[in-house]
Amino acid sequence: MSRNRRHDDDDDESSSEGTPHGHSRASTSSPSPSESTTDDESTSHGDNPRDSTDSFPELVPILPYWTSKRHLTCGNPTRPPVDPNAASSWRLRDKLKTFNAALINCLNISYDPPDVPKTSPCAVLECWVDPTGMPPRIASDMIGKNLQHQFEVLNPRMRCKLCQDPTVEDTRKVCLALRKVARGERVLLYYNGHGVPKPTTSGEIWVFNRDYSQYIPVSLRDIQTWLGSPCIFVWDCSAAGNIVTNFNTFAAEHDQHIHELYPDGATNNYVPLMKCIHLAACKADEILPMYPELPADLFTSCLTSPIEMALRYFVLHNQLPSNVTIDMVLQMPGDFKDRRTPLGELNWIFVAVTDTIAWTSFPRETFRTLFRQDLIVSSLFRNFLLAERIMRNYGCTPQSYPSLPATHTHPMWSSWDLAVEACINQLPGMLAQIRAAQASEPAIDTSTGPPRLSSVYNYVPTPFFNEHLTAFEVWLSKSGSALDPSGRPDTPESGGTATPTTPTARVAPPVDRPSTNGPSRKSAKNAVRKPPDELPILLQVLLSQSHRLRALILFSQFVDLGPWAVELALIIGIFPYVLKLLQAPSQELKPVLIFIWARILAVDPSCQVDLLKEKGFAFFADVLSPHDSAGLGIPNASEHRAMCAFNLAMTSRNYQEGKAACLSSHVLDSCLVRLEEEDFLMRQWSALAMALVWDAHDPAKLHALERKAQDKLSMLFQDSAPEVRASAMYALSIFLGASGSADVTINGGGGTGGHLCLDERNQFRLELAVGTGAALDGKGDGSPMVRKELVVLLSCLVREWRGWFVVAAWIYWEEDKRWASTPKGRGAIDELGEGVVGEAMREWAEQDPESDKDNRVFLSSFFTIYSVLLELSVDPYPEVAALGKTVVDYITALLVQSAFTRLPGSTIPTSTADGSDPGPARPRSRVGSLHLPFPSLTLTSTTPSPPPDSPRRAPLIRTDTMTSTMSSMSNTFSTLRRTSSFATSLKNLATGIAAQVPGSPTAANTSFNLSSFLTPPSTSRSSSPEPHRNVARYISPYSPAPFTAEVQMPMSHESMGNLLPPSSPTTSQATLPRPARPSPRRTKTSDSFASTSNGNGNGTGKGKGKANGLPERLLNGYEKFPSHLEPEFTAADVISALIAEDLERLRDRLTQYLPPQQGHAYRGHHTNGKREAHRFTSPLALGESDVQVNILPLKSRYFDWSCEYYSEPQMRQVEMEEPGSVAYNEQAWRRQQNERLISRTRQEAEHAPFSRWDKPVSSFHTEGNPLKLQLHQYETHAAFADDSNMLSVWDWSKKKRLTYFKNGNPHGTSVTALHFINEDEHGMILTGSSEGIVRIYRHYESQEDVELVTAFRALSSVTPVHRGSGLVTEWQQPSGTLLTGGDTTTIRVWDANQELSLPDIETHSQSSVTSLTSDLNLGHLFVAGFADGGLRVIDKRLSPSNAVVRSYHKHQSWVQNVHWQKNANRELLSASVDGEVRLWDIRATNSVVSWMPHHHGLAALAVHDQASVFVTSSAFTKTSWRTQTISVHTLPPLKSSVVTKMDLPSGLTSVAGHLRRPQYLPSLTSLTFHPHEMMYAYGGADGHIRIFGSDVPKNDDMLDMSDLALDGY
Repeated sequence: MSRNRRHDDDDDESSSEGTPHGHSRASTSSPSPSESTTDDESTSHGDNPRDSTDSFPELVPILPYWTSKRHLTCGNPTRPPVDPNAASSWRLRDKLKTFNAALINCLNISYDPPDVPKTSPCAVLECWVDPTGMPPRIASDMIGKNLQHQFEVLNPRMRCKLCQDPTVEDTRKVCLALRKVARGERVLLYYNGHGVPKPTTSGEIWVFNRDYSQYIPVSLRDIQTWLGSPCIFVWDCSAAGNIVTNFNTFAAEHDQHIHELYPDGATNNYVPLMKCIHLAACKADEILPMYPELPADLFTSCLTSPIEMALRYFVLHNQLPSNVTIDMVLQMPGDFKDRRTPLGELNWIFVAVTDTIAWTSFPRETFRTLFRQDLIVSSLFRNFLLAERIMRNYGCTPQSYPSLPATHTHPMWSSWDLAVEACINQLPGMLAQIRAAQASEPAIDTSTGPPRLSSVYNYVPTPFFNEHLTAFEVWLSKSGSALDPSGRPDTPESGGTATPTTPTARVAPPVDRPSTNGPSRKSAKNAVRKPPDELPILLQVLLSQSHRLRALILFSQFVDLGPWAVELALIIGIFPYVLKLLQAPSQELKPVLIFIWARILAVDPSCQVDLLKEKGFAFFADVLSPHDSAGLGIPNASEHRAMCAFNLAMTSRNYQEGKAACLSSHVLDSCLVRLEEEDFLMRQWSALAMALVWDAHDPAKLHALERKAQDKLSMLFQDSAPEVRASAMYALSIFLGASGSADVTINGGGGTGGHLCLDERNQFRLELAVGTGAALDGKGDGSPMVRKELVVLLSCLVREWRGWFVVAAWIYWEEDKRWASTPKGRGAIDELGEGVVGEAMREWAEQDPESDKDNRVFLSSFFTIYSVLLELSVDPYPEVAALGKTVVDYITALLVQSAFTRLPGSTIPTSTADGSDPGPARPRSRVGSLHLPFPSLTLTSTTPSPPPDSPRRAPLIRTDTMTSTMSSMSNTFSTLRRTSSFATSLKNLATGIAAQVPGSPTAANTSFNLSSFLTPPSTSRSSSPEPHRNVARYISPYSPAPFTAEVQMPMSHESMGNLLPPSSPTTSQATLPRPARPSPRRTKTSDSFASTSNGNGNGTGKGKGKANGLPERLLNGYEKFPSHLEPEFTAADVISALIAEDLERLRDRLTQYLPPQQGHAYRGHHTNGKREAHRFTSPLALGESDVQVNILPLKSRYFDWSCEYYSEPQMRQVEMEEPGSVAYNEQAWRRQQNERLISRTRQEAEHAPFSRWDKPVSSFHTEGNPLKLQLHQYETHAAFADDSNMLSVWDWSKKKRLTYFKNGNPHGTSVTALHFINEDEHGMILTGSSEGIVRIYRHYESQEDVELVTAFRALSSVTPVHRGSGLVTEWQQPSGTLLTGGDTTTIRVWDANQELSLPDIETHSQSSVTSLTSDLNLGHLFVAGFADGGLRVIDKRLSPSNAVVRSYHKHQSWVQNVHWQKNANRELLSASVDGEVRLWDIRATNSVVSWMPHHHGLAALAVHDQASVFVTSSAFTKTSWRTQTISVHTLPPLKSSVVTKMDLPSGLTSVAGHLRRPQYLPSLTSLTFHPHEMMYAYGGADGHIRIFGSDVPKNDDMLDMSDLALDGY
């Protein structure tokens, strides 16, 4: 994942000079270009535009916001989950080795076969032995020994059985013995038939009889029977192609026969004969060459002595220097095992050349099988390529099976010839030096072995490897970075940040880059490029210490290209090299090895086994350790240590031995220290590594607990990097029992485990404290990715302590109903007394007075968490809402089935739609959202929605405790602005209607319509844009049951995506839990954590008539009650039973822990090796129900998303920053056009105050009233929000609507803020709605592509008022700061980089904030207007309580707008709805100038940022409503005057029309200036948008605004 963002804590603070109370007004003269430049050069448009485009312009980087990968994916991995059981594609499935061989020589020296006449002269050498000058037996023995030696050179471990001129019986015995010794391994059979007739066409080879008087045929079928499979055959004889053809024919018949005999595959150990490998000297119609200059066994010589044969071939086909003879060439000095000698280097080069030929010519699977599986097979096939090259020149075509394409003309043979020539050119000098050394030292001691002569001659290595390394560098720089072998273009999802070109270099502090503004909608048509040819050569270079560092750096650059490059590197065989180098790497290799291993583990996690086996993980643990004295010795060591943390995390994932090894290597201790690093990547991966080490590993959790790791992770909840905050949430969710397994069917469970060595009370406190802290810190996070991880964390707590949450939900329900029934407010509730909840709390306290205080604190924490979950269930981001609703409905389903429903007078709905209780045994059907392709299903509901004017309670604050709750419930409950009340949601769930989530139908009173669910979602007028990867879905708390409606929809798991539940048993029908006979229980209520129990969980009661807190009436004669009646009990009894059940579940964890199995992570219902054994039963507990327990905890895939960072390119420069690329040229062109626009409009602004502003530019009609209106700086785009919360974007130059979509805010709220952001790079739309939510959209100009980027609650608490301002915002593009205010007493400042809010600034006013504006040149100063007419100048550098540096109270009514000019004279104006406009100097205590343009009221004010003019519109009154007056005024220092005044028709049809003022906006109309152009837009009450401009004359050489449309891109 690319880190396209900044995390500087103070990057929103701009430096300034002067007093902290502000700055003086600008001079009256027109500002110069240098004066109008903002302090942040990163967003400067360039006030001095370039006039020349002859060279590539040097672009100043512009930093857009909300464009990094997390805003595109929200923590959802772009690749499907990896199957942990799947075998790696690059690993060889059949690891066959060849250690046994039979060498059959049928030479019969001195006697030639009758069917192959020999030429005169002819070839006579056999295994480099001339048999003509010695007795036949001696010659035969020498040939046999040489042949055996040559095969043993190929593999020193080869055991060869020599068989000279055998009979049929000898052949049979040798074959049978060979298979007996080899067992299931591959065997080698070599057959030399130079002294016997050619093989027959019927499939026979020839041997001898005992007296060598006859040739005896041996059938290939017999050989197949004797040897079986697998085998590799070498056939060196004429017409050898006959053997291969007939062998395969017989093998296919035999394999088919076996398959017919055992069709069910009973013969699992049978290896098909067709898997045998063959190497044959020639085709069926060819005879072996007999040229006298060649050996008679040319094919064998090529296969077993390739360098000698290659040198001989070179001499025969190339003209040698005059001072070099063929005898000299054959005396080439050196040792094959010493790469510093000529022969050693030639052998090294030969391996590289033949591997490269095979890599570039053969399929990948063939290459892996023949060149990477077996040493003897790979050697023979490398040499076979040489045999093909040589023998084709002499009329023979060697054959092989599997058949291979011809390679004798491959270009790499030219490189080989060049290397041979370079060696031969040095040969005369080397031989002379050797002779001189021998002459000076005639007696050379050979007792210790052959003499080493490499020190007596000077040999200069060939440039072969250096040249090919350079070629590889060229490929990387020119070709490799563009596409992968499949031709996949570099999309934003696979792109990364730019870094220097060395693998050990760290990318600069991460910044938001425009490369990930969204998925590319223009598919690149690029040519497919093949992988580099030099990859095998690069692998061979690793063998040389002098070239190793350079080769590893090139390898690191190659694997950085993406997963496809890593796969190729693994296939080529890099893995054993980099694994071995971890044993004792040199200092300079450490960073490169860390980088390469991070890429390997990101693509193939199965390498963790190899790391553990070879102790390679210890290398990463040592580098990560803070006690590493050696260090890395590079400037960017922190990033490489982060890679080490990633490598160790991957070593631990799904691998118990890996977790134990990391724990013993002190990885947890190292990560705890690294949590304090400045590098956010180090902090992120330290937290993630800790999570994977203690995942399902209780010893690691105990180790972390002893070092207070949970407290250190909790401190990261306020980290500046959203990835770090999400990682901390993820780590703590794993600590609380979630699963980090790659298997999506394993979701964890079991809380913090059973080996923490804590008593019940402290372990309970620990889990509750972690959950409470996370809930309070994470609920207001601006990143939906962090909030998603928060829901996962809380789901772990809900799973283990569901009884407490049911109690909290019951309290919320009862008090919600109680509040709704008393519309007079708090006083009326106080008059009613304590209520049901208060009575239950009092009775519960009386049952155990000693623990009452602790219990109230515990319940307060659970109630707080439950309130946070309710808030998350209506989160503005769809994925967070779906997950939050899953958890809330899980609790609600348990509440519906709890004993609370059977309390006398209970208001909790039961299973039927009419509210009647069917009795405990009546079955109920459940409709889960998994039945439908949509998250929820709405059938028929008659539940009324709450009245819109019902009283609202104050929100729950962090300092509230359950102690105060017990005394005054009405003061502590959080009120959520939901589309339906909590009561409606609970009734829907109880009556079999799944709760709705964003994206589902919202009509609660309509019947089920099947067609609405069969239609796929689309971006239509009635839908809100969804995120790019909206994969989290609502999960029903009930098992998938038969659908009771008319149509049953199939279950679909395709959209489960990010968070999937494990498979669970299907329950056909759900029933209320039947009360069971109670078992003996402990004395006190179990929630006191003070009771004692024996091994059976039983105790002795001390209370009178009670056992373990249950009344005696529930324990005596319970079964005497009829089935339709129930015993008496109270709410306190239910609370005690639920909490006791939770405690019993904790005891099960502590006492029934199953020891971990060997190997990978646990599988089954609980991955932590624990099981739920409910020894405690009570008629009031939850017990067994139809609620799916195992849907929680939720499954997070955040770790998989984080891992993608190391599988994406990090070194190469992004296309937008590479001069000459399409993206770079587009950006440069756009930047130049913007600069020309700014330059032109600055000139026009000087004349604009003297011109009229009534020139029509454009007009169009829209649906609804345009209440908020904005114009794009550079595009011809106009965006507005109407009174139905719909957003529209128009191209005003073409009068064409581009998009029209819902904002998504609930009914009864309004869009009160609208901005274009990131306008230098296409731009996004930011909206704010009156419920306090900010939403951002990308691709707003396309109806099909518009997407939700992010959404968050900008204001946590909004005071309900009858006429409020809703949410008021001010966007500061240079610093990435969003100021938010509204119906609150504070102003909240949001940092777009961190997605966090700074401390709230106190306004010291009880009125609503109605308008915000800021000075972009300074950045730290802004002004707020209020509903009471006040203005306050605020300096955000000061403390939040003292940030107000000046206050004004000159306006007498609602401040409609306050605006600080961005350029021009930087004037500060304000306007109130009574019609007064004032000009301010913040140094003075009073306004400078005031106007009254409209005496009957003002509707809107807009100020031009470039020109010294402002425009106002009149308000509608009872006497003036048919028209609306628009006035354009000039600003000082010019003489104040009205340059334009005109009346526009309102479009209202009656006098009552003006009374339709929106609840959160002071006017039905809108008014705004263009940021640069001399024009303004007016949105009328009749839906007409009118754009007027000034009549300033334009220069002919300046572009018109309509020319700036980017139609070409």
